[in-house]
Amino acid sequence: MYEVYGIPFCSNLKNDKRTNIINVYCKKIEVDNDDKDLGMKQIEERIKNVERAIFVGGDHSISYATIKAIKPEFLVVLDAHPDLIKPLKTITNEDWLRALIDEKIIDEKDVLLVGVRSYDKREKDFIEKKNISTIFFDKFYLNLVDITNFIMEKIKARDRVYLSIDIDVIDGSNIATTFPEPFGLSSREFLYMINRISKLKEKIFAIDVVEAITTDLLTKKIVEKIIKVFNEN
Repeated sequence: MYEVYGIPFCSNLKNDKRTNIINVYCKKIEVDNDDKDLGMKQIEERIKNVERAIFVGGDHSISYATIKAIKPEFLVVLDAHPDLIKPLKTITNEDWLRALIDEKIIDEKDVLLVGVRSYDKREKDFIEKKNISTIFFDKFYLNLVDITNFIMEKIKARDRVYLSIDIDVIDGSNIATTFPEPFGLSSREFLYMINRISKLKEKIFAIDVVEAITTDLLTKKIVEKIIKVFNEN
């Protein structure tokens, strides 16, 4: 079973409360949303001894703090955006992964990006320079079964896997999120992928789910379904 923690923190969204999904399933971790650097340090400190957990955001910047605290062996990111902009002082949802790589908290060879379809040239150049394993959905050469098989093979080969799910990996017409993008997975395709990946839960010791606007009932149901799938026997 995974313990579920809600982290209502948004580094770059003007404290948009719509992305702060706190519900009856969550233990709430309160952090400073005004001083972003302090808030990030508080997340890291308060979850450093937590494992077998699902962290529900908030925006994607929380992954910087949770991954820094937990130090996974391998990271799988489902996201429409690579989040590889060169970071400034304060970590945001646009640069958290670049910061983790630049600070050598995680090695680029231990990252798999899935669902990427909105990025700029700097991010594409960084992916190519670092040879980051990436499945671009704007170059959708593999079918859904093949993509899911590939993800699962990567997970099977590792231990202490961290799965980061930005809800915008799903097509923007299917969900409510802060930065929706077209050409993503349908909600049905996403459920297929998550159901299969969850069969490897013994390898996946931490998960986060971010960027969901859960005032939208359908999006909230998708987030709740993720939690349920991973906590089923």
